Amino acid sequence: GPIYTLVSDEFESKTLDSTRDVMVHFSTRWCGFCTVFLPVYESLGRGTQNVRTLVLYNFDLSENDPDPALNVTSFPTVMLFPAHNKTAITFGGERSVGAITDFLKAHVSLKFDQMSDGDLVSQDRKREILSSVDALRTGLAASGRG
Repeated sequence: GPIYTLVSDEFESKTLDSTRDVMVHFSTRWCGFCTVFLPVYESLGRGTQNVRTLVLYNFDLSENDPDPALNVTSFPTVMLFPAHNKTAITFGGERSVGAITDFLKAHVSLKFDQMSDGDLVSQDRKREILSSVDALRTGLAASGRG
């Protein structure tokens, strides 16, 4: 899914949204580790595109100042702001899609599922998909093709 740009003026209103889990990637343009990590974060965005309860943001530290209370001292830093508890949780694991996905599964307020093809989906989206598959199967069976 999309990864949105987050700026200082909107930081609090976006991260404190109690209807969504919010992940923020703090980086700078001149940071080599950030450049290496960006494709991983973009892949995570694609893999979570059906998780309607999760929003991913990039926060460019070369143009914005984070709240000093967040204590962002190294780059890249990835933090999760869970929907029901807006105390930031800093990701400290391996910088891979799998490790970040496991971190999300452990810490999000609004749980999501993994489909048989590996795609991650919010629980409401999973119900929609399975309902559509059932309707398709029923239609095929009724037509004698199922």
